[in-house]
Amino acid sequence: MNFDRVFGIETIDVIIIKIHPELESKMEIIAEALHKIYPRVKTIAAVPLYTHTDELYRTRDLEVIWGDEHMETTHKENGCFFFFTVNPKHVFFSPRLSYERMRVAKKVLPGEIITNMFSGVGCFSIVIAKMQPQTKIYLKGQEILSLLLSVTY
Repeated sequence: MNFDRVFGIETIDVIIIKIHPELESKMEIIAEALHKIYPRVKTIAAVPLYTHTDELYRTRDLEVIWGDEHMETTHKENGCFFFFTVNPKHVFFSPRLSYERMRVAKKVLPGEIITNMFSGVGCFSIVIAKMQPQTKIYLKGQEILSLLLSVTY
């Protein structure tokens, strides 16, 4: 079993586990064990191990097995002090791509114009805006609330 942790401002807010079919009957026990390890977590959700990602929106069929049903959280990464609301049930987001977001942002040159047509929660765009503040970024996707960045969308 593996899992993704979505970091809030000071703690892990959401844990998403991939659960093997043989362990589906043990989801409550697994959730309680994770909550003991991460006592400040707000939500623990499960996705079947062999599930497919929705082709259009790249979302997954998540089931909340412990905590807040809404799963909204604030996430930070890559030294960016930006905040946006994420609900992994409704928009594609993977904390595993944080290195890739930084790698791509480092390739953007000052003054470039970036069009991010299918931005999801806008992670790539926010990291690019942090690294290259004079870059103009146009987004088509989910609404982004950014406290420190001025992003055109």
